Amino acid sequence: MIDLIRQILANQYEAALCMLNQCVAACPPQHWEGMIATASFRWNAYHALFFTDLYLSPDEHAFALRDLHQHGGDEREN
Repeated sequence: MIDLIRQILANQYEAALCMLNQCVAACPPQHWEGMIATASFRWNAYHALFFTDLYLSPDEHAFALRDLHQHGGDEREN
């Protein structure tokens, strides 16, 4: 039963990331800095990907900042 639950969760996670990818790919350049609630589309996409990367790490100490984070920053500091 636990394997079924793991598979369902993995599929849902993948679906959510695919949806985010489609939104980023479809976003016209003029809307990249457009506001969604209190932050830009760009920041919301980065925030979601940063924490996805962090949460999929075995633990916080195993998480390593990547080249991408040189531009986006370390979201754990906010």
